[in-house]
Amino acid sequence: MAPFMVLGTKVRKPLHLPGLHIKAEKEQCISCKACNKKCPMSLDVCAMVKDGQEFGSECIQCGECVDACPKKVLKYSMNKEK
Repeated sequence: MAPFMVLGTKVRKPLHLPGLHIKAEKEQCISCKACNKKCPMSLDVCAMVKDGQEFGSECIQCGECVDACPKKVLKYSMNKEK
């Protein structure tokens, strides 16, 4: 399934279509690092949230961090490319 997601991203960007992203409300984060423990890509999700970083191409949008967050800091969002 992952190759189709990558292909979808390559098609979506030039056409300026909305895409699924994970967004965070960093003020609500309690730094429990449950998100880090669940991430199959071994990303430091907690640090990304605290630094206000976007979830880049290394994030596969699996949602494990979203499900693991006890404070519901992480959420899916549909964003348009700028």
